[in-house]
Amino acid sequence: MLGFRVEWQQGAVIRIRLANGSATLSLQDISQLPLSQLDWSRVTPAQKRVYWVLAQVPMGRVVTYAQLAQMVGMSNGARWVARWMARNPFLGRIPCHRVVLSTGKVGGYQYGESAKQWLLQQEYDLISSRGLAQIQGEDV
Repeated sequence: MLGFRVEWQQGAVIRIRLANGSATLSLQDISQLPLSQLDWSRVTPAQKRVYWVLAQVPMGRVVTYAQLAQMVGMSNGARWVARWMARNPFLGRIPCHRVVLSTGKVGGYQYGESAKQWLLQQEYDLISSRGLAQIQGEDV
């Protein structure tokens, strides 16, 4: 089972390391890890369900905390979902940056709002330059 940590500098990802320090990975490496290889022992079954559903939200799309809660059957669970996103142990693989406020604002993020905006912008730029169909065909 894999765990990893993300290192940021000035709002941009500079390095992703396996928790044991044995390797450095790219965002693309992380995004392609099978969910079954992640160390799920650190989360509750409800958190796991939310993270698994969020992992299915495609690049270029966002959901609100309330929508994500409803997707897993938690009709009034938006605050729980927000709390779990703030503690996401799988940054990069579970795209918590794709969860936004119902007001349309970006909302919080472990590494700051500017980092969340940077990640969303990177996805937007990638889709704009290469086309969404092409990106989805590559299973990114």
